[in-house]
Amino acid sequence: MLLALGFRGVSFEFRVQTKRHRRKCDIAFAAGSIVAAFMQGLILGGLMQGVRVQNLHFAGSVLDIFRPLPVISGITLVVGYVVLGGGCSN
Repeated sequence: MLLALGFRGVSFEFRVQTKRHRRKCDIAFAAGSIVAAFMQGLILGGLMQGVRVQNLHFAGSVLDIFRPLPVISGITLVVGYVVLGGGCSN
């Protein structure tokens, strides 16, 4: 998620500075935004699913986040952000 947010920031800064590659910067900004939103949903879904703890230590795996509930949460959050952005336009 942090890499996607950094990618968004860099593409936004380059978009302001160049006129030739403005379309590519727009696509990079959109891709970074979608990945960041999906990762937020994965994290939220992983927390809702629960974290495995055994003897007061983390007993799960990094890949536990790629189960059905976190993936559905990620997709739902991306769709929710799209609806929110579409509803705010004039």
